Amino acid sequence: MKQLLFLLIAFWVPVTAAEPNQKGQQPAGLSKEGANCLFIGHSFFIPVAKSFDQHAKLNGFSKHKQLTVFSGGQTGAPGNLWKSKKHSEKIKTILETGKIQLFGMTVHKNNSSVDDYKRWIDFALDHNPKTKFMIGLCWARGGPGATAKEFTEANLKASQTLFERVAQLRKDFPGNSIITINYGTAACELKVQFEAGKLNGDISKMVDKNSGLFTDTFGHAGSMIKDLSALIWLKKLYGANFEKFKLSRKYKTDLKMITEKIVGKQVLSNAPIKQGPKLKKKKD
Repeated sequence: MKQLLFLLIAFWVPVTAAEPNQKGQQPAGLSKEGANCLFIGHSFFIPVAKSFDQHAKLNGFSKHKQLTVFSGGQTGAPGNLWKSKKHSEKIKTILETGKIQLFGMTVHKNNSSVDDYKRWIDFALDHNPKTKFMIGLCWARGGPGATAKEFTEANLKASQTLFERVAQLRKDFPGNSIITINYGTAACELKVQFEAGKLNGDISKMVDKNSGLFTDTFGHAGSMIKDLSALIWLKKLYGANFEKFKLSRKYKTDLKMITEKIVGKQVLSNAPIKQGPKLKKKKD
């Protein structure tokens, strides 16, 4: 399992260089006190955004404000949200205020092409040329029924595809910050620990609506996955200092330490991303 986690983290972010950390700014280019955010997406994304919002407010990020637009499943993909009259109008109305500083979108296997992201980026920049963008990658669906290895490999494959798309977006928008956060690491790491019996006292069931690692067999996140994912967002977007950081729920597992471990292996960059090394399959 340790080898699995090493591969998971080590090859996720084959990035060449980090963004400059300007005075008063985090690597993402946002104020350390927070930003005015809009997040749009599905049920593997918006619940994490809500935990992010809760923890940002709990820990005194004074400039943090947040709006969300939710649509389930593939209808929450950027391409489908653009096509949906109801959701598109709502999102565009928010962006037209020119007040959104961070615009976050998610990924789905359908309708998440470079062009799907470009439409939203172009629209946002028309109303605020300084808008920064975040594309968040979740974990694979069906997590409860997969082994930790299968679950990890699915996320690794998706991350490589996303990085190729973001590399193109960064070429198309060289003057704008486009941040990727593979918060799917949260679910993969916790699944590894659960299978190793290391979440005792926090999680006793893989699937349980109220207290499981996942709330259903489809793979919707339980509270622990959502909170660890939110901490990854806070660290990468706002540079959160966890020394006196408060969690909304109590855990025996040290989520702050796990976050530092994951984020320490993931580097923010505006530079085009190079493809990481391919993993060699080991014989059983």
